[in-house]
Amino acid sequence: MVENKAQENTTAPNESLCLDEHFVAAFYRVSLGTVRRWRSLGQGPCYRKVGSLVRYSLDDLHAWLAARPTGGERVRGTSHD
Repeated sequence: MVENKAQENTTAPNESLCLDEHFVAAFYRVSLGTVRRWRSLGQGPCYRKVGSLVRYSLDDLHAWLAARPTGGERVRGTSHD
């Protein structure tokens, strides 16, 4: 049986890589300006450039959020114990 190499390489694009900055702003419930500022300062989630377009992966959005510091937890050994 002869394999069709063209069919092998033709896969549906991963839709999670096609998220734009408007989606990111809505996802985190912040302004578009905030997303752009994060990107310019190198502080936001990973992104990819496709020509002049900026695209994000849903996995990268979740990973960045999970890496953010959490609050509201008491730290042992403080004077508040």
